[in-house]
Amino acid sequence: MIYNLFIIPFYNHYFKIYQHVLSISSLPPGPIQQHIYKYHNNQLSTFIPRDIATCFYILSKPDHSIKSFNFFYSTDDIPFIIELLKQFDFTIIHSPDFDFSFSSTYSKHFVLSFK
Repeated sequence: MIYNLFIIPFYNHYFKIYQHVLSISSLPPGPIQQHIYKYHNNQLSTFIPRDIATCFYILSKPDHSIKSFNFFYSTDDIPFIIELLKQFDFTIIHSPDFDFSFSSTYSKHFVLSFK
């Protein structure tokens, strides 16, 4: 299966700020799961029921608390994530010439694919 890594804006409800975090399109198998936080979407309206099956897979630091500002991996951590994926025997399929700068107006920014 092919997985995609994205940069997404994420509202951190503990600090009440938006952050750009790294998200994976679906949950990969293996020990990489210890670096993934499964975040369920909040209900946006009382008239529209929340889909409990819909969630974000956000890369997180297993040695930090969710109440820590550094809990989620950020865009600065992309080189580390690439090495982590290789360490867990994933193959990087597509990694564009990404200079790690992006516009904050994007809702989702593709970083790379791996399998």
